[in-house]
Amino acid sequence: MREQPGGYRTIDRDTPEYDIAIPEGTVVGLFASLGLELTCSIQYGTWCGRAGGLTYQDVLIARKAASTR
Repeated sequence: MREQPGGYRTIDRDTPEYDIAIPEGTVVGLFASLGLELTCSIQYGTWCGRAGGLTYQDVLIARKAASTR
């Protein structure tokens, strides 16, 4: 995968949505900045050859963080 402007990586510059990689810290930080919290640990996919993944893709499940009033 080749790094693209904006800090993500993709295989095909012309159709980046085909296959895109975003650093884990970037995604988790974006979730936090939007008021979202992970409900469980990240479920890593088998895309990189890892065995026993839930799916091919990595899976993150989040919910809106509880208000701190």
